[in-house]
Amino acid sequence: MLPLRTSNTSKSNLATLAITLILTILIAVFFLFPKYGAYKSAKEAMNNAQASLDDTLERQKTIDSLISKMNSDSEELKRLDLAIPDKPDVSTVYALIETQAKAAALTLGATQAVDLSDQVDLSSVVGVGDVTKTKNNTVVQQNKLPSATLGGIDINFTVTGSLEGYVAMLSGIQKSLRLFDVQSIDLASDSEKKVITFKTTLRTYYQK
Repeated sequence: MLPLRTSNTSKSNLATLAITLILTILIAVFFLFPKYGAYKSAKEAMNNAQASLDDTLERQKTIDSLISKMNSDSEELKRLDLAIPDKPDVSTVYALIETQAKAAALTLGATQAVDLSDQVDLSSVVGVGDVTKTKNNTVVQQNKLPSATLGGIDINFTVTGSLEGYVAMLSGIQKSLRLFDVQSIDLASDSEKKVITFKTTLRTYYQK
């Protein structure tokens, strides 16, 4: 049996340890719990900010996609405006024909433009006409205007040179953004000079 004094000391130590443990728990609760709450709030705020950022980035992607689509549509409209301008601009057509004729080593003769709006109204019939031949074997493609909202201009010109040069000239004109239809081609050869004269009618369009 332990002495009474030793027993009392042990009880006192246990009591002190218990009190110390309780105080430690209370201190931990007092100091750590508020910090944990603040940490939790900060964590939630950070998660919310990240979600908001992700949503903003996703919206930005959508906006960038729309801008890209608008730019693409704008380029298409520019090409359409070049193919079928809103004015019967003939000077640029003359310049194109002259440039391509020189590039193909052809001699350009008389050039004339005829606005179909000043002629018989052909816009009442929509569609592509038949290809016919005249008595002198001139090939004529009887195209009607494809729409009543379009105006047409026939460009009549003659060039003299080789067949290869003429084909190269038409290929160069075809590669331009301006829309052209070949309406007629009439040719006459000069055996002495070994050249061919090509009388051509091209049709181009504009928006009324």
